[in-house]
Amino acid sequence: MSPRPQTRAEPLGTARGLFDMCFARSTDANRSHPQSLRSFFSPTPVAPPIPSRYPLNTPPRTKFSSTQHAEKPGAMSTYAAVASSDGALRPPPLGESRPSEATFDSSQGLANCAARPAGANEWSGQAGSEYTPIGATGGASKAGWLAGKKKWLAAAAAGLAIVVVAVVVPVYFKVIKNDSSNRSASAPMPSDPSSDSTSDNPPPSDRLEPTSGTSGSRIVDSATGKEFTYTNDFGGRWTSVPFDNSAQAQSYTPPLNESFRWGVDRILGVNLGGWLVLEPFIVPAMFEQCENYATPCVDEWTLQSYLRDENRLESAMDQHYSTFITEEDFARIAGAGLNWIRLPVPFWMVEKQDDEPYLAGAPVFKYFLKAVEWARKYGLRINVDLHTVPGSQNGWNHSGRMGTGAINFLNGTMGLANAQRTLNTIRSIAQFISQPEYKPVVPMFGIINEVRAQIVGTDRVKAFYLSVYNMLRTELGIGEDNGPWISISDGVSGHTEWIDWLPGADRLVLDMHPYFSFDGPNNDPMSAQAMKSCDRWGSRTNSTLSTFGLTVAGEWSIAINDCGTVNGVGVGTRQDGTFVGENAGGGFGPGACDEWNNWQGWSPTRRAEFKQVAINTMDALQHWFFWTWKIGPTSTGERINPMWDYSLGLKEGWIPADPSTEPVGACAAFAASEGTTYPNVPAPPLQSWQTGGAGAGDISVDTAQWAWPLTDMTAIPAADMTLVPILTQTGARVTLSPTPVTWIRGDETQTPNVGSGWASGGDGANDYWVKVQGCEYPEAWDAYLAAPTGGCGTPAGAGSPVSAPATTATTATTATTATTATTATTTTTASAIESADAVRKRGTPRPRSYPPPPRPAAR
Repeated sequence: MSPRPQTRAEPLGTARGLFDMCFARSTDANRSHPQSLRSFFSPTPVAPPIPSRYPLNTPPRTKFSSTQHAEKPGAMSTYAAVASSDGALRPPPLGESRPSEATFDSSQGLANCAARPAGANEWSGQAGSEYTPIGATGGASKAGWLAGKKKWLAAAAAGLAIVVVAVVVPVYFKVIKNDSSNRSASAPMPSDPSSDSTSDNPPPSDRLEPTSGTSGSRIVDSATGKEFTYTNDFGGRWTSVPFDNSAQAQSYTPPLNESFRWGVDRILGVNLGGWLVLEPFIVPAMFEQCENYATPCVDEWTLQSYLRDENRLESAMDQHYSTFITEEDFARIAGAGLNWIRLPVPFWMVEKQDDEPYLAGAPVFKYFLKAVEWARKYGLRINVDLHTVPGSQNGWNHSGRMGTGAINFLNGTMGLANAQRTLNTIRSIAQFISQPEYKPVVPMFGIINEVRAQIVGTDRVKAFYLSVYNMLRTELGIGEDNGPWISISDGVSGHTEWIDWLPGADRLVLDMHPYFSFDGPNNDPMSAQAMKSCDRWGSRTNSTLSTFGLTVAGEWSIAINDCGTVNGVGVGTRQDGTFVGENAGGGFGPGACDEWNNWQGWSPTRRAEFKQVAINTMDALQHWFFWTWKIGPTSTGERINPMWDYSLGLKEGWIPADPSTEPVGACAAFAASEGTTYPNVPAPPLQSWQTGGAGAGDISVDTAQWAWPLTDMTAIPAADMTLVPILTQTGARVTLSPTPVTWIRGDETQTPNVGSGWASGGDGANDYWVKVQGCEYPEAWDAYLAAPTGGCGTPAGAGSPVSAPATTATTATTATTATTATTATTTTTASAIESADAVRKRGTPRPRSYPPPPRPAAR
């Protein structure tokens, strides 16, 4: 298609300019085709749009785009005309809305308000794609721009159309004007053959973008370019305006600009496992690509080491981050009736040591920011969960690196130093999410995932928790709206360890992970499986709600056994007897998992039985996060691990379509149908001090028994604790900072306050834990049996420096177009200890499993 002369429209903001958006005359073949505006507007009257600002992050271009309004009666979208960038359609910068499928070529006078195939001098849309990890052979499903044509309006209808513009435009969209007032009306267009201008300096142009809407509105995924329909039958509404907190996930969930009623509003959530912290059973194709490598990939340490050796670490990880979870997932989560997301993040989002292989800092942090942006857009709240820590808190593959039989957090020679590093990470994240720009979206922080208190020691875990509590509440304040709710893991030790712990503490959450899958081989009837959730979890949840305070199930699934690949790479299952490890033994022999893995062959009865397990569990747990939202395909395109896949279950019918009402009373009703009773004793409302009200922070027990720093650790005699390597609190703070966002409202360019990254101010102090200059440190991930080195001073707690030579951490700033993350790295004078030993790299496979403690503990 050859270039055509272009027709200039009147400036936007005038009646003539609005008319020219879709009624400009084309000079092609001397034809005149005014275009109908019917595709822009709802067929029924709607409420006025939410007052909003509109993003403008990029220069204008010569094409004009508009998102076509939903055809569903009663659906509502608010539009904004937003300047575009260059000629190729790409994901916009953070905070900018995405163009839709409708494209307009000024060479045709903006005559075609529907999309058409791209040609020369036309806007070619970027095809969206479904998740296809590196190594997968299944092709991506691409969504190109839709093509179509509209009938031209008769000239006699033009007057009526002008009236429609004058009346409807103020209701449905806000026009954003480009700065064209200073340009000469006779200035040539870039594609005009007589012009010396190039495509790098296009004339002013605008596009319509939706800024809010309800069910039925059309949205373009800002990550993929794929258009989808926002479907939400629960009264949800979205808004794409940066830092606008008016979105509401469902009518039964308060919008983000209203307080969540803790203990009254139910937390109905899902984990985004496998996204920012990768696990082999969630994203199997990522790990299968190196299954024949000298060091097979069994965790992120080995995966990222492999990708680094292949010189494609950044590209491979970014491809995964940008496609596994996208904006559409957040819209679907809200549309599924869920109102919370638990977002696992790695410690290397904040910092890493030089000998650690992870892609760290901004490449991860920018996707954390996207998660916040998308959650805000759809009215979802986030519980950010620190899923990995230096040295590993549990030795399992989802902690960053599998252990070789030992844990190096609060345990062994490097246990205290690794805990001090973790304090840094917790502090940086907590400071960021406590800023007023982010705390409505991220009101909860899980400070560490699944630390194994049975190995580390429950009192040591409590001492660490108390040190974190003191640090955050001292810096961020006591009481509602001061810092996040602090979620603590039950230590994989059950609820009884935490009854009445730390009464008076301000806004603590107990996080339990009630799984059945790792208990051992299990072929109980499905009716018994459904009742197990009620019998085991219902009373325990009410017990901790009554004595501790807010209790959530941070992870759970409908897996009744460990079939599939949940245990890890190549380690087998308890169900068929091929697993060697905790709770192993017995099993039902070869083929025992066939029935449970073959979800395509599940009968309607089997699906209904699993659905009963799901709704009973939801009823018993009350506040919960399912693990996990989606499971990625294998390298051959198979969908495995169906009992862990919420989105698959939702589609196939074994997950309830309405998690807010279907589970209510499910345990009592099911018990009655089975001829038994459900002895449920509801917990009383949360007390004022538990929710940040009167009495919050007045801890009524002696906390000396949980002193920090630790005076002993497993395998370290008390007399040798002075020889344990520690860090010095003299390093530069690590501040997480997003890139500024700019948009236009009317004629005014606005740059909102995106925060400094540090809520409590004074972010220039050198008070982060770093290695002591002149002190030799064992390898942080494999030092359980290393001899204490000494010469590192006396251990000190958070907030007090050690008696050791001062050193300042070297800082390195990594920037991307989406975000800027400042990460501190330290250099030790000891020889770099490389982890090249293949046996140690591979380790002993550590599944997401652990032994159930003596009853009546939670696991």
